[in-house]
Amino acid sequence: AMLVARVLPAAAGLALWGVLALAAGVFTGVLDRIDASDAGPSWRDRITKSAGLVAIVYGATLLVGAAAGANDPLRPLAFLAARAGGA
Repeated sequence: AMLVARVLPAAAGLALWGVLALAAGVFTGVLDRIDASDAGPSWRDRITKSAGLVAIVYGATLLVGAAAGANDPLRPLAFLAARAGGA
């Protein structure tokens, strides 16, 4: 995604990073149910699900920012602050 982002417009590159983050979150198994065993879910299961949830939220934020025309992956919702400050 990093090399392709150099060729595409900034919003398209941001959307690709968002799709990559969403895929990473889904791949960690955040949407799967943790089976209750005798000892309960392990700390690894909980950390993996937490990291996957963070990746999904960040990926969705990147996609929203890309749809709004943002170009900075560290500040994808900066247009909201600019709009609130200008009003």
